[in-house]
Amino acid sequence: MRNVQSEPTGLSQYLEFVVASQHYCVDIMKVREVRLLESITPLAQAPEHICGVINLRGDIVPVVSLATRLHGTEQAAPLEAVADNPDIALIADCHGELTAFKVDRILDVLVSEQTAVQAVPKAIGGGQSQFLAGMLSIDERMVLLLEFEQVIVPLVELASGRPEKDSVAMEFV
Repeated sequence: MRNVQSEPTGLSQYLEFVVASQHYCVDIMKVREVRLLESITPLAQAPEHICGVINLRGDIVPVVSLATRLHGTEQAAPLEAVADNPDIALIADCHGELTAFKVDRILDVLVSEQTAVQAVPKAIGGGQSQFLAGMLSIDERMVLLLEFEQVIVPLVELASGRPEKDSVAMEFV
């Protein structure tokens, strides 16, 4: 992936992707890299939305299924999409830890005015709205702006009251 910088004119860039037939985007500056997922090691008794872990250049990185986390179930993509597209992950640094977010497809880089981000309507409430930073209206369609940091929650209740060894423990609830 190329290194893309935000324009000084108030424009922001968002990486658009699909999860369970829903269009999402994330600020492109929050995505460290895009990778094909080749070998995921499952974890016993992990929460349902944790697919397992991968070894990323020596770092053990949890893989979060956004379909399960956002929609409550691993909704299958259309058969032709699965055959043509292997598992894809967006790698991001969340709360000081690398995390892989499994998506169905990468679509495009969207460029939009920062002021174009609209608040999520309060009527939506609950569900996935807690994970959204807003909504973008792009070419007469709505794209949900996802906030990776909200998808995973840091533990704040450690026995000592402080993170051990200067690291942030993660809870994937």
